[in-house]
Amino acid sequence: YLNHSADHIRKEQVDMNLMVREALENYRIPAGEKKLQFSYMERSVDTVTDMEIMRKILDNLVSNAVSYTPDGGRIDIHLSERCLVVHNTGAHIDEGLLPHIYEPFVSSDTSHKGRGLGLYVVSYYARLLGLEIVLKNREDGVEARLSLDQGGA
Repeated sequence: YLNHSADHIRKEQVDMNLMVREALENYRIPAGEKKLQFSYMERSVDTVTDMEIMRKILDNLVSNAVSYTPDGGRIDIHLSERCLVVHNTGAHIDEGLLPHIYEPFVSSDTSHKGRGLGLYVVSYYARLLGLEIVLKNREDGVEARLSLDQGGA
């Protein structure tokens, strides 16, 4: 499927605000079960990209944030013309794992049911679109920063 996507990129004007809202709505129930709080200030941001590929990127980023945020935690999302930032509190990626986090089958927590493909898919799709994804630990959690301008964050 990844190779099929690479051969069939269709860029169009995309409402990123709407796409972020859809991704958050898709995870409303699992986030509610964990008593997670979302913080997202809506902002009108349009970009030219492949809608289906961007939907998969957003889905993986929000899914990871919900999965790896401890119960009662918070997920802050910031959208601007240049980037999308997803910050989840209470999470941490082992420093030794960070250089390998975009490789297939790498996961920071073996207790989760995932297969370690989410960030590999995000990284692959971001490269297809000419974008950059950067994950880093912050003092209070993990931040995923996706550039929206082709050429980097």
